[in-house]
Amino acid sequence: MIRNMIIGLFVTLVCLNLYFRYKLMPIFKVLHKNKVPMNATYIFNTSRMEKELIPHYPKFEKEIRLLASRIRRSIVLALSIVLTITALGITLYLNG
Repeated sequence: MIRNMIIGLFVTLVCLNLYFRYKLMPIFKVLHKNKVPMNATYIFNTSRMEKELIPHYPKFEKEIRLLASRIRRSIVLALSIVLTITALGITLYLNG
């Protein structure tokens, strides 16, 4: 039973990856085409993004905020799935 749950979570993780790629790529392409520099600093530090990036690219404010929030959400979801897989794997290992 635990093995099936782990397999299901792996499949969920792959589907989550594909879903967020599908949702993120159009936004990323717009920002990349217009040379908006999106890096991890701006994604994880919203105050820095507000001070440094958005004033320089006010036309793309919606896309910048949307991309950053979706990336953060995907990381949180993926991390929670990986931690659940790890916990189930440890349980499976300890219980034989």
